[in-house]
Amino acid sequence: MINDKVLNDVDPALSDRVISIVSSMIYVGQFLSPVVLDSISNLVGLPEIRFQYSFLAVGLIVSFIVMIVVKLISKKSTMKKEVETST
Repeated sequence: MINDKVLNDVDPALSDRVISIVSSMIYVGQFLSPVVLDSISNLVGLPEIRFQYSFLAVGLIVSFIVMIVVKLISKKSTMKKEVETST
């Protein structure tokens, strides 16, 4: 799904380069995720796995809320532009 979304926005001549970059970043994220989460939990002083899952859950919830707000704002500005062009 990620590859499809990326390839829709890219020039077909660059598709092989883009797919290799996207795949590389996915694997880098899988590798660095435990390292980053362990570092954060050790800095906070809670080296338990429960903290890492809680940290991820809070991050996902915040990301979800930000996406909804951005979507609502863009929808509102699109509706405002449609009203202005129709009058």
